[in-house]
Amino acid sequence: MSKIILHIGTHKTATTSIQRFLRRHDWELRKRGYFYPDYTLIGKPGHYAHFGIVNALSGGHPKLSPDDAMAFFKEVVNASRDYDKTIISAESFYRHGWPKSARTPEKYWRARKDYISRIQDLFGDAEVVVVFRAQAEYAESLYQETVKATKLKEGFDRFLTTHWPHFAFAEQADAWNETFPGLVALSYHKLVESGDAVKEFCRLLSIPIEGFPPAERFNERMPHDLLALKRLVNGTASADKEALLKMIVELGEIMGKGKSSGKEKRSFFASEAARGAFQDSFTQSNEQLRRFMPHVFAPDERVLPTTFAAVDAFGDQPSADFMFDLVRRTIEQHDKAQLQVT
Repeated sequence: MSKIILHIGTHKTATTSIQRFLRRHDWELRKRGYFYPDYTLIGKPGHYAHFGIVNALSGGHPKLSPDDAMAFFKEVVNASRDYDKTIISAESFYRHGWPKSARTPEKYWRARKDYISRIQDLFGDAEVVVVFRAQAEYAESLYQETVKATKLKEGFDRFLTTHWPHFAFAEQADAWNETFPGLVALSYHKLVESGDAVKEFCRLLSIPIEGFPPAERFNERMPHDLLALKRLVNGTASADKEALLKMIVELGEIMGKGKSSGKEKRSFFASEAARGAFQDSFTQSNEQLRRFMPHVFAPDERVLPTTFAAVDAFGDQPSADFMFDLVRRTIEQHDKAQLQVT
């Protein structure tokens, strides 16, 4: 019997590696009864993942419309009948269904469940898979991604407060499981511990990948100091904002090649104690996820870890060394430009 699997995220849990791996082997997977559809089903340019079309469903894509999304998902459902399993992978499933007006928990969960019901209307009796990462790590990764991809200007502490639904893992799992019974929740940490997160993900979902080469790893992390600088620029009203943002991207490329400072291990939390307290606040609720998880846990092992690797510094402001290096490079560029003029 054919089945549709909805991989709903979360962000920064090896999703890009999983999606690119499935896209790379999509034709071979079809031969094995697994379908990883592409936007070409509706005559649109292909993509390695499906978050764009899920964004379009909510009217949040610059080139794809809600009608495109509806047409795509209709084609997917029709085509899925020819395969054992069909996989849709989009971390945006996890974050949608949150209108700006839904500021209170009551309004948020009402909107969230309405959104999940809408997804069920599209896919019927699908299987939902979600990957969770310890909230403290997830919060930092999500903040990093949000600042990098948007014009978010709020500090990290404020972000933790305003984006609270993202970290309510037990409640999110219950909301999805209420509409899609049989939710499968995976631990990102367990996937990584296996030595090959993508291979372990596929094994747990019985996706046949025997004989495939190992998946590539993708880590598009922007250095902490550079991200902090971008957040500051996001908050300025300068007419030169776009030029400043372009400069930050260029600096990021330099840093990525090891030619600049700001590469030390840093945390956005104010202190180690603050990071620990944030994670500890979820310890009890996280245990509710155990019933959804297929992993084998050691005696007394927690579902998600509560201790983390040491870092060199804490805080969400650019470091003094980074700012010094930035000023030095600016002066060098200025002097070089002056020499070219003369």
